[in-house]
Amino acid sequence: MFVIVPLLIVVCAVLASAVWAQNDAAFVMVQANAAYEEGDYAGAIGLYESLIVSEVVDGALYINLGNAYYQTGGLGPALINFRRAEQII
Repeated sequence: MFVIVPLLIVVCAVLASAVWAQNDAAFVMVQANAAYEEGDYAGAIGLYESLIVSEVVDGALYINLGNAYYQTGGLGPALINFRRAEQII
């Protein structure tokens, strides 16, 4: 009994942190998309890249990042990210 309670607390803490991380990633994605829509492509790139660094794996993320790079004239990085999206989707 005394072992189960601390174990349950640890499991709940881990699950709560995972949910928090997903909500945080969704918030950053919304911010990145808003920056893109406002024409702040460099800001959008930074936010999309921060999601990748935090190990978010999503085809739409790489497509959006590719589009942002394309808008700034970065054809090489745009193509690389379109290819990454293609592998995920």
